[in-house]
Amino acid sequence: MKLLISVCLLLILSPSMAQIGAMEDTTNENGEYTSFYKAYQNIDDVKILSLKKDSIYTFLLNANKFTKLEELHLHFGKTSFNYAHLLEIPSLVSLSIDYSYTVILPNKIYTLKNLKNITLTHNGISTLPQDFFLNNMIQVINLEENNLKILNNSFADTNNIRVLSLKANHLKELPSNFNKLNKLEFLNVSKNNFTVFPDQVIRLSNLKILNIGFNSISTLPVQIHTLKNLEVLYLINTKIKELPKTFKKLKKLETLFMSEDLLTENEKKEIINRLPKNCEITWTNEDYYHDLDFTRKLK
Repeated sequence: MKLLISVCLLLILSPSMAQIGAMEDTTNENGEYTSFYKAYQNIDDVKILSLKKDSIYTFLLNANKFTKLEELHLHFGKTSFNYAHLLEIPSLVSLSIDYSYTVILPNKIYTLKNLKNITLTHNGISTLPQDFFLNNMIQVINLEENNLKILNNSFADTNNIRVLSLKANHLKELPSNFNKLNKLEFLNVSKNNFTVFPDQVIRLSNLKILNIGFNSISTLPVQIHTLKNLEVLYLINTKIKELPKTFKKLKKLETLFMSEDLLTENEKKEIINRLPKNCEITWTNEDYYHDLDFTRKLK
């Protein structure tokens, strides 16, 4: 479990605005650049590129020339930028776009056959391209802090998505075929508009970490025990006051996070009595982030 928790912050957590603003024009021996002009001068050496604001526009016009680029980070882009040029970088393994409000994503992103990690946070995205989830190479998707009210249901029958964060959107439900994500190990749907625990989640038998906190759900389904590989469960700031009897069958559950503010002492005791044998409970109102470092050792 320590290895599991130790792998989650770099790709799922986007850099803060302060960190982005502090980026200097640098290069290093690992092929990492934060200046378009220096990168262009050493174009055959560029593997990692971080750009912001107007330099993104210049890069997109020359995207097809970066034939060895594997990791791309774009910050504070503009609506007028043509992100369709991203499709001209087949070598891309990891893509991150943040603080680029109303960014228009290109269709056919599934054509990037090497893309494994995609992070699109703080962009005000309200809709995704219909084919967004059809790339069966992608393992990590982070869509935190957007304006999504609905997900399209174009999930590939064969997919490798193992990490999905939909935190801080406006979702009330999940698509009916969400269970196609049968390799999913990490799911964060906290800070949405769920009032009922989504049934589709119960079918995700490989799930290890589930965060459904900060939603107005009041009960867990009796079938919760079908999440036989679940190790960490977040129920912080929900309306849940009791656990189903089947909760004890979650043999691999190690940690449960809950809030206690609205619970009586008897309710707290009943919850503790229904914990699996080796499970610990942490009473908290804090929005935990350490569970998001889940990507480095995915293979």
